[in-house]
Amino acid sequence: MSAAQRYLTVEPPRRLTWKNADYETRSSGPPPCINEVTLTEEGWTTRLHLVSTFRTLADRDAAALATTAARRRSGQRAAAPRASPEFAARFARSVARL
Repeated sequence: MSAAQRYLTVEPPRRLTWKNADYETRSSGPPPCINEVTLTEEGWTTRLHLVSTFRTLADRDAAALATTAARRRSGQRAAAPRASPEFAARFARSVARL
């Protein structure tokens, strides 16, 4: 995330929605999007679900291509590991401070 974020929804400890501060005015760099993180308890684990919503399909495709290229350069796998219960608790505490 860049340093300047504008939080749209904060529902501790379940959901956080934000967009970049320059969402309306961005003219260069990656396409702007609205991001939403939802945490769901599943037994002893926590499922983290991230959704990024772009203005247009072209913006979404440009972001996907840039992300794929960056992963290939770094050797990173496409799938991220599940969030641990400790991570979910830290996330909930940090959201509660907002």
